[in-house]
Amino acid sequence: MYNDNIGCIAMLDISGSMQGETVELVKLDAKAFVDKFYDGDQMGVNAFHSKAKWIYPTGASPHIVTVNVEESGGVETSREKDEARAAIDRISAGGRTNISSALTLANEMIKTSDAGKKAFFLFSDGCHNEGQNPCEVLGPKPPIYIGALGNWIKEEYFKELKDKNKKSRIYTRPNPYDVEMMFNEIRSGCVEGMLLCNQYSQYRKGTDYLIREFLVPTDSSKTQISVVWTNQKYRYISSGFARNCFQALLIDPEGRTTSLKPGIVRDGYCIFNVEHMMPGKWKCLIQYAGLGDDMGGTIGAVSLDCKTKIDITAPGVSERNQPVSFRLQAECEKEILEGLTVSAVIRKPLASAEDALNRLENQIESLKFAELEGGKLDDIDKLNLLYLSQPEKYPEFGHQRQFGAARFSKDGTYEYILEKPEVPGVYEAEFTVEGINQVTGQPFSCVKSESIWIG
Repeated sequence: MYNDNIGCIAMLDISGSMQGETVELVKLDAKAFVDKFYDGDQMGVNAFHSKAKWIYPTGASPHIVTVNVEESGGVETSREKDEARAAIDRISAGGRTNISSALTLANEMIKTSDAGKKAFFLFSDGCHNEGQNPCEVLGPKPPIYIGALGNWIKEEYFKELKDKNKKSRIYTRPNPYDVEMMFNEIRSGCVEGMLLCNQYSQYRKGTDYLIREFLVPTDSSKTQISVVWTNQKYRYISSGFARNCFQALLIDPEGRTTSLKPGIVRDGYCIFNVEHMMPGKWKCLIQYAGLGDDMGGTIGAVSLDCKTKIDITAPGVSERNQPVSFRLQAECEKEILEGLTVSAVIRKPLASAEDALNRLENQIESLKFAELEGGKLDDIDKLNLLYLSQPEKYPEFGHQRQFGAARFSKDGTYEYILEKPEVPGVYEAEFTVEGINQVTGQPFSCVKSESIWIG
């Protein structure tokens, strides 16, 4: 059973450059993230622009809230989750970006948590441009999981925040459609679980289906599977088949369609929490009818209480045109696992922020931005808005993916070398690890990632 509860405080950036579709998709993903908490977990959510405020729980200095989950007929209900979701739905964007004010609130609330594991989660699309330096506010504990939305970010703040705790992580997700994948990684990292599957899915127009596979290990006591789609008008349906509806079915390793149903069903997503799943290769079948337009979404699976651990060692910062080494080690019950296949996908920028600002100066100046309460947008915010408004017009300022494989070293690690990266910015490496666990004798597969700054 999953017993090691977590205390997590989420800080959501609602500054002016989050207006429109971006903040709406962030709402969807943040609500799905809240619903991933288990009975006994603790949470708080604040939102910030020029200043921060608690949106759940409310008040000047509230205590962190303990989640209570009740189950009836396979359906999970939680008053605390419902209240947090409603609060997230009510947020709107406007103003500048004061990260330090959000951290100040979080520092006070985390003192009221008695959880076994504690974490901060910061979701921001732009640079800090108001208030105290956030690096002076954040302490060494707890770790902070930073979600950076936007093609370009101010590295000096995020890097220093990450360096406060070796468990802290930075996830770069330029497109809000990718944010749920980031939430899946954070969830698995908070509980020291294993991320079994984390894939973006393109739901094609019309009536269609797709299948995603994931491998459940023998030592997993509980598995969480989440399915998210970005247009909330299409609803989940548990049985039958109808237009404008989604259906998620779990198929066991013996090829049988199970009767398992999601315990949580909301507009835009559903979540399965399953105990003691049969070890082996499972499939998640998504089928739908009458989809009016192509739509994005994600399918993620996290296994809890796994004995198999994956660690990545990489420099936090590296210089341009210098090779970068990622070293990955897998172990189970302190025994190093060998004979694995480790494939890598590196997402790297095509241009630097400085280059993009220089080349697009005229376009930025000519673009009319909405007036904001509390001040004007910074150039980085404007650049992100410009790109998100017409990404097809500026493909050279996006990202590209580089594929490769890690090699086994005599010291028991798997090494991947990123050869002489030229463009400054954030590089995110995602590794898929597959093989046989020599301790359990069973196959396993998981996903692990790490980010570095190229200066």
